Amino acid sequence: MKTELENIVTYNGTALIETIKESAGKFELPDSANKKPFKGKLIKISPQDDITEWGQIYKCPAKIGQTIWYRNWSSEVVDIGGKDYIFVKFRDIIAGEE
Repeated sequence: MKTELENIVTYNGTALIETIKESAGKFELPDSANKKPFKGKLIKISPQDDITEWGQIYKCPAKIGQTIWYRNWSSEVVDIGGKDYIFVKFRDIIAGEE
């Protein structure tokens, strides 16, 4: 039997990211302290490329399981199994850890 996360399929050049909240020591920073870019773990990638309305093609620059930094143009965070996830276009992934 598949878990709820395994049942999710991403489309149209998007990646499913598990959000990582940064903290300062033992105190978590308030939401107002969050500045772009955001940090997360890449969970799933769509098989399609991210194609802009002008025809620019973006391929996913990172691998599943990699920690990445991304721009968050969407405030749509979804709760899956008690963890926060966000869908991000490939063009908004700006860096990753090796």
